[in-house]
Amino acid sequence: MTGGGPLLPEHVAALPLTKAVFQEAMRLYPPAPVITRQVEAPFSLGGVSLKEGMVLYVPIQAVHRHERLWERPDVFDPTRFLGEAARGRHRYAYLPFGAGPRICIGSAFATMEAVAILAVLLPALRLEPVSVRAPEPTLKITLRPKQPLRMTATARA
Repeated sequence: MTGGGPLLPEHVAALPLTKAVFQEAMRLYPPAPVITRQVEAPFSLGGVSLKEGMVLYVPIQAVHRHERLWERPDVFDPTRFLGEAARGRHRYAYLPFGAGPRICIGSAFATMEAVAILAVLLPALRLEPVSVRAPEPTLKITLRPKQPLRMTATARA
């Protein structure tokens, strides 16, 4: 991929499937599964009147697994972030970094960094979980595994 040189931004841009894998993982396990917003001016939402100062909870993890927005929402399928599938999606169906004027300022960098790390590590190492039990997520400010994820890393030949 790099011809023996260092990994460059153009290499990362040439890895759409790696990026899609990261995006699908973030869809299923968003780091902030719930965000809040305060109502600045009264408005109505779904027939409910919201007053200034009220706090709205945006359940990102629920949005990411909603059957009206995602086909087979509980299935890991990175292809939903490739080609036409990605272009046809509602802009607020995928919110791992929030959205609108308060979107995480580091979202593009975090995505590029994650893809770069995967691009360097995965060809060099084979990672296998120590436990056969599926990790259980828990919320402690951010979504994380309840127990440590122990892995065995072996060099690829």
